Amino acid sequence: MAIPVFQPQLFAPRQRAFSLSQPTIQMYAWIIGHLLLGLMMAIEPIKPILGTAHAVVTLAVGLYFAVGNRHERVVYVGAYIVSSEVLWRMTQAYTFWEYGKYALSAVLVTAIIRHGMFRGSMLPLLYFALLLPSAIFPLANVPSDSLRMYLSFNLSGPFALMASVWFLSQIRLTTDQIYRTFLSLIAPAVTIATVAAYGLLTASAIRFGRESNALASGGYGPNQVSALLGLSILSAFLYLLLQKRGWNVKVLLFLVIVGLAAQSALTFSRTGLYSAGLSLLVALFYLARDTQARFKLVLFGLSLFLLANYLVFPVLDEYTGGALANRFQNTSLTGRETILQSDLLIWSQNPVFGVGPGMSTFSRGTFYRESASHTEFSRLLAEHGLFGLFALMVLMFMGWQHWRLTRTVQGKALSLAWLSWSVLFMLSTGMRLAAPAFVFALTAIIMLPEQAFQPDHSTDSEKTDWPAPSGQPAFDKRSWSAR
Repeated sequence: MAIPVFQPQLFAPRQRAFSLSQPTIQMYAWIIGHLLLGLMMAIEPIKPILGTAHAVVTLAVGLYFAVGNRHERVVYVGAYIVSSEVLWRMTQAYTFWEYGKYALSAVLVTAIIRHGMFRGSMLPLLYFALLLPSAIFPLANVPSDSLRMYLSFNLSGPFALMASVWFLSQIRLTTDQIYRTFLSLIAPAVTIATVAAYGLLTASAIRFGRESNALASGGYGPNQVSALLGLSILSAFLYLLLQKRGWNVKVLLFLVIVGLAAQSALTFSRTGLYSAGLSLLVALFYLARDTQARFKLVLFGLSLFLLANYLVFPVLDEYTGGALANRFQNTSLTGRETILQSDLLIWSQNPVFGVGPGMSTFSRGTFYRESASHTEFSRLLAEHGLFGLFALMVLMFMGWQHWRLTRTVQGKALSLAWLSWSVLFMLSTGMRLAAPAFVFALTAIIMLPEQAFQPDHSTDSEKTDWPAPSGQPAFDKRSWSAR
């Protein structure tokens, strides 16, 4: 009788369905690390110090990548800066107000000059050049200190848009690198939500009314905090629908979506959730054509609806004493429509050059009250006149061109989502942040098809710092040069 041979592989444990690969561990560490960063930044005495250090280090890393040969890293840092701008403001970092826009522009312009990327489309340059003639009027009527503030506040956003489109239109990224861009947007939003949530949990008294709640926004503007959280919700949901990684990653991002959505709702600013929802709805026009995306949409969409409708929203509404439901049932535009009408009246009286950057704030008092513009499109007309109208037409043409040149269904879905979000932000919040400029420019990125990549023998230093998904070779920067 033959004696059976001991085979140790028969007793080896089965591979678990939720085993963590190295990329998954990195993602968990990335998100949890930013959650812990938020807890530290929420401590009042060290809040501005940590915010300042974070802002300086982020810019330094961005400039370092800009002079290197890895264009995709510049995109990651650009997305990170865009999402961190609100964080720096809410932590009262020792930086000037428009630091985020200037940091983004500095990194991108450095990369453009360092790599000689001067063959891009002239449209972004034309867009910004059309806004310069109207700057002559404030020169003659406004003191130098105030002039610098008005020009910076109103032109730094368009300049960031010009730099972003110029750089990103010459970049080719794989879909996996697009997902890493999503993660660069999401992580600082987790920090923002953590700081804001900590403020709520430690507050001695909280009052929720019919207006936006600054306390639930970390002491900063609820509209902008809500908008950034909404952008990250949109990015996380698109990641869920398009990425093919394991369920452990999807569970993490699903929890992130729930947390960010809850904090966005508590700001009592409707901008974030509405913009994210409408942008996702537009993207579904293309995503619904993919069977797998449709399945994920039904699964995650239904799960999110049930969780929000029967658990999260009732708890939050009870926490706010019923004020949350009343706030989202309110459909008023909080005076934005009157400001828009005032802009059109200002334009009718100054049709060619407008009243100049920043000057509509005072001219608006004749028709309504002195207030900053909330709609970038009407501001262009009031402050830049006919030149602003031409700039608006160039902007619209660029968006249409970027969408038209996108070839894949997935690319068109992302392009529509980004374009919709940036337009909605500019429609409700102007260009107070760098986010709409960068997100609009993301539509210009050329997404490479997966089959275009073949394994090679590149050295480790030439490959991305994030491992490629299983079965997909790492991106080789030598295979594709910037367009």
